[in-house]
Amino acid sequence: MRRETIVEGAAGMILDTGAFRGCGGLHMTQEAKAWSMACLLFGILLALGLVPGMVQPAYAETGAYTNLVPTSSEHGDALAGKQVTFNGHRWYIIQDNSSSAMEGYVTLLAADTSFDRRQWGVGGATDYNTSWAKSSLDGLVNSSSFKYVADTMKDTGNGKLYLLSIDEANAVPSNVRALQFEPGPWPHPFEAEGPWWLREKGPGNETVSFVRGTTGEINVIQGISPAGLNASWNLGIRPAMQLDLHYVLFDFRTKTFNLKPYYDHMLTPNVSEEELAGKQVNFNGRKWYLIDEKGVTDSKHGTVTLLAADDSFGTSAFGESDNYASSTVKSCLDALTATDGAFEKVAKAMVTTDNGKMYLLSKEEAEALPASVRKSGPHAQWWLRSGGADGKAAYVEASSGSVNSNGSVGSSYGVRPVVQLDLSEAMYVSSVKAFTLATYTNLIPTGSEDGDALAAKKVYFHKRPWYVIEDKSADPNQPYVKLLAADTSFG
Repeated sequence: MRRETIVEGAAGMILDTGAFRGCGGLHMTQEAKAWSMACLLFGILLALGLVPGMVQPAYAETGAYTNLVPTSSEHGDALAGKQVTFNGHRWYIIQDNSSSAMEGYVTLLAADTSFDRRQWGVGGATDYNTSWAKSSLDGLVNSSSFKYVADTMKDTGNGKLYLLSIDEANAVPSNVRALQFEPGPWPHPFEAEGPWWLREKGPGNETVSFVRGTTGEINVIQGISPAGLNASWNLGIRPAMQLDLHYVLFDFRTKTFNLKPYYDHMLTPNVSEEELAGKQVNFNGRKWYLIDEKGVTDSKHGTVTLLAADDSFGTSAFGESDNYASSTVKSCLDALTATDGAFEKVAKAMVTTDNGKMYLLSKEEAEALPASVRKSGPHAQWWLRSGGADGKAAYVEASSGSVNSNGSVGSSYGVRPVVQLDLSEAMYVSSVKAFTLATYTNLIPTGSEDGDALAAKKVYFHKRPWYVIEDKSADPNQPYVKLLAADTSFG
């Protein structure tokens, strides 16, 4: 274990940053010393972040979700061990529709009674679309505790949070269906069996279907079968949802679905022009949209693709022909990542593609963008790398968002390059909404800083402020940063 000398009563420590790239957790070796000469030396393994909001998941392999779907033979601790966490609630995965560990979706069913009880609707109601139950769940998504994560939830036609149908409930093992909701004051005798609502009409006139909480039976209560219950009764609410795996990372150690660190900036297919400004991220002093990602299994594996969002790259002619490889615009972009170029210092984090480290989109890539992104930006037209007809080049007409193939190669159109960032070399810092090199050298205070400039260099770990005084995060064998306490909290 490394040792840290504490000077003049301030506490210091070394953080082992192996597998840590800003959004990730820390495998930490810590030594702290207070105002006396006594030392307390200990090592702990934590999943903590140096910058607020960072999470380092241990990512599940493909098929892990299927292994978490409960079976009818599981009870007690075995069944509880299948529960996962999302947005502060416990769930069962009742259907795995993932095409890989990172794509597709899983269907979740609330695993506890945390959504409480309520009336399904007015007495005699049977239409789920106008029910109080649906209105309540829609409210959680639109304006309450699920609003922030709403983009992760697929709309099934019954809402993003919804009650199960009879067929959907029948597909769930009875041991999972059995969940007893505690009755309220002055309950109806039927409520003693802890039933919870389904979304379908019941077998009787003006009744609603339900699940018997004590046994998991459907439309059975106190020996009556088939039975339906009046919508005005206060029964359990046990919603389901379909979670889009594109927006989350699964921590298999804690069985938790966490939002990706840059979730706020991920574009949805129907993102509006008004929302775009809030979706921009920073990289190397410029504004970008995060338009794609590949192989992102945690904060240090995979790539993210950024498209320029501002006018900082100016305009250019395409070149003398429609051949992108020999074009003027490609030469200009290549120069930016070369020696003395504006992106030279961050080039190591940029993936070298067949089109260079910085390149233009193809027609197909541009057409796959949300229409609002094609329309965005200051340029009336901006170049694509695809050739057009009769020696012309492809471009985007911003006013309509249309992709055209008849751009005159000598015309001066906007340049909106793309870069792919390797997350083993770059990190996302949520506090400044930026991708930066995976290094903390720029956080080490200099002798010329004081006041606000010095305060801005503080980082936070374990609810205390620290200064980074040594950065060895690039050490391939033992990456770490050395921290010095930035306040007097150690006494």
